[in-house]
Amino acid sequence: MKLIELTDAKGATVWVNPERLLWVGPPDGVQSSMYGDGGARAGTRLHFAELEHLEVKEAPVQVVGKLMG
Repeated sequence: MKLIELTDAKGATVWVNPERLLWVGPPDGVQSSMYGDGGARAGTRLHFAELEHLEVKEAPVQVVGKLMG
């Protein structure tokens, strides 16, 4: 099993098993607050077979590069 290292939307390191990944897409719309956002910005949303998802800071091209490399 090969795990890839990514960064979640809040800046924490997460390890992803590419074998469980179905597709990579854009993140959901940016949620904003009248008090400003917390600075957390997702670049990519990962979709898994169990109908789970994870938003990460890396751009889609970076995620695909890590998946292919």
